[in-house]
Amino acid sequence: ARKLLQVRSLSLAMVVRVHVTAFGAFEGVAANPTVDIIQRLVQENALQSKQAETLYVDAKLCAAWCSKQTRDDDMPSVYIHLGVKQSATSPQIELEACARNCADFPVPDNANYQPTNERIDDAFESDAILRTRLDVDEMCKSLSAKGYQAKVSQDAGRYVCNYTYWHSLNACRTNPLHHALFIHVPDTNVMPVSDTTAAVCEVIALACASVEAKLPSCLCDRF
Repeated sequence: ARKLLQVRSLSLAMVVRVHVTAFGAFEGVAANPTVDIIQRLVQENALQSKQAETLYVDAKLCAAWCSKQTRDDDMPSVYIHLGVKQSATSPQIELEACARNCADFPVPDNANYQPTNERIDDAFESDAILRTRLDVDEMCKSLSAKGYQAKVSQDAGRYVCNYTYWHSLNACRTNPLHHALFIHVPDTNVMPVSDTTAAVCEVIALACASVEAKLPSCLCDRF
């Protein structure tokens, strides 16, 4: 197994603030592998415990979390959300390029909320799309060059993953220093959690490096 890299931007004297979320169990998923991933990231010192959080699969609570965390401040920030893709059959992670303004839950969330083809946000048209400002295409190229299996996805689904991603992207939308990214991972019977964790760790490093590279030098010197 690859030794997880130490991400400089996640140190106490970090330039880029990072927060990584997992989802807990929900209908059809008794053990969510994303919980294991963030626990391993903390154990390997790639994240501090305060930078990792497991979200209860309640769409409204997840939306509130995004609004609370993505503060209107001048600290360069990356919010990375992890979700399991149950239908995945290939051992690769998927970097979600966008979220769509549609909630169409195949099963209820843990609060028994099950919208059917509804807008997530009435302030936007029903076919609205929000995109991450991170260059997911370049990130995938870098991942492939380092031996990781990854691809760009244009469809985060219509369940709590997409719902959370929409709110995270929307919260970051008005602050050019704040970025969000959703990563779908396969279940452990398709991709060992050790491999998934290593790939996610590399994504964190790439995201931080990308954000930091675009910062004015005067801003970097402040942190």
